[in-house]
Amino acid sequence: MFTAYAYNRVSTSIQDSDGKSGLIRQLKAINDFLGSHNDYTLSDKVYTDKASGYHGMNIKDDAGLGSFLADCESGLVKAGDMLCVHAIDRLSRLPPDDARALFQRILGYGVKVAIVRWGIIIDKTANKLDLAGDLLLTVGFHLAYMESEQKSKLISFAKQANVAKARDTGKILFSGKSVPRWLSLNADKTEFSIKPVESALIERIFNMKLSGMGSNKIMTKLHDENNLSFGGLALRNDSITRLLKNRRLIGEWQPQNRAVIDGKRVETDNGEPIQNYFPMVISEKLFNAVQASFDQSARGKASRQFNNVFASLMKCSKCGHAVTRKHSYLKKKVYRTYYSCTGNTHRKCCDRKSQHMQPIQDAIIQALTVLDYSQLSIEDTGNSNAVERASVEYKINELTKSISNYETAIGSIENPDDIGGLLQLRNDKRQELSEANTELTKLNNAITGSSVDVLKEVGSIDLGCEESRIKLNHLFKQHLQKIVLYKTGIISIYFKVSYKEIKRITVLPNPVEPSNPTITYVNEEILNAIRESLPNTKEGLLDFLDKLQSRNLEKLK
Repeated sequence: MFTAYAYNRVSTSIQDSDGKSGLIRQLKAINDFLGSHNDYTLSDKVYTDKASGYHGMNIKDDAGLGSFLADCESGLVKAGDMLCVHAIDRLSRLPPDDARALFQRILGYGVKVAIVRWGIIIDKTANKLDLAGDLLLTVGFHLAYMESEQKSKLISFAKQANVAKARDTGKILFSGKSVPRWLSLNADKTEFSIKPVESALIERIFNMKLSGMGSNKIMTKLHDENNLSFGGLALRNDSITRLLKNRRLIGEWQPQNRAVIDGKRVETDNGEPIQNYFPMVISEKLFNAVQASFDQSARGKASRQFNNVFASLMKCSKCGHAVTRKHSYLKKKVYRTYYSCTGNTHRKCCDRKSQHMQPIQDAIIQALTVLDYSQLSIEDTGNSNAVERASVEYKINELTKSISNYETAIGSIENPDDIGGLLQLRNDKRQELSEANTELTKLNNAITGSSVDVLKEVGSIDLGCEESRIKLNHLFKQHLQKIVLYKTGIISIYFKVSYKEIKRITVLPNPVEPSNPTITYVNEEILNAIRESLPNTKEGLLDFLDKLQSRNLEKLK
């Protein structure tokens, strides 16, 4: 007595309830067929797929037919056993040559194949197909593939037509669970409306992120307040991250084309995004500012404690590489904390030695606390432009990437007639980039009074709390361009805003009185005048220094 195994397949879960092609109907037909073949016992194990045979998704390792092939390989399914399928197209809708190879693979294990609809059993060893039977299989594979190919083309055409209508008329293509969780759809499916509770939570999450909190800390904070779900789904740190990056929140929808490549579903952009397709829940400025904060975030915060309040800001004056916070240990305990140039420790291109961390950190924070902002020509506009700057900076970054992609595409085109459209798109992006750079320059030409108030508060932040350190680092990244550390201990702090005459300050730590560092306001106009007056050759500079030294010696006499 041999064992018969049933294999049933539908392309989607919806078809499972279909009386004609559903899984129950297929299994009933197989049972009826085996009623006249008493030498086989139907196994309780049924191989089932709710996946596409056209794309070969049913032969993946974790799929139903893929599992059957693995059982044949392992010997669980033995030679002489039989695989029963309702119709040849249930087995495969791959191109005919691929489908035939799959069929021959099954027969190669010594397993028979029963095509229930045709009432035939195919056995590679005992009952070789005659010409008519072989032709029947070949035609069956061709018809199955052609039917699926035609259906795929029709579906693709319908999707493209719907996307075109969405672009032209705003036609809503979403329904049920596909509607964004913060929106609802009216009864006739012609208009979205914003859910007020979800909208308020989204805005709060964005502001929490902008204040320096990561997704995990946002989740913890919301859970502590008993906010455990959003739109019916659990609030997790990964779902919060996806929400923070979801461009549908600013009304944008990017249509997608779906394809299966090497057994994997792949989504590619279908044209340009459709703007104002959804109601805007948050402003584009706030969204872009949060995206910029992702770019600035230090990697690995979730897996290790965040300690360096100047992460991504501090640079070496000699080589320009990042300066990071390091520890030295004695008997497994932290002996000393210091700042170290990565050009020395990682790239071996700089000989700058490490410097003690504490006096430098104290001097910077104290300088920002006691800084005389009246010398910085502050223009008080009444509110912070940090969000606007971050938004424009993110936009510039995205436009730069887009231009690079267009130039790559232009370089790969062989037909000159196809270049014109891409050139126009690239030039449009270049114009947008120019306008964005102009806008950023304007924003950088003013510091607001509220920005000053924020910077003055840095001395009151508790550095013993990790959340406070993250918040302070985020605050610095909003207002400071970089912090340059010199060998002598001098620190130059460059601000993102332009102070007209004063663009940076230098700070000299005071080892005797740490709360009173020496602060110098650097006037770029005077510095530029000095630079222009200096000789531009090495010999000229040496001669200039000799004369300067001689003059100083004369004054000492």
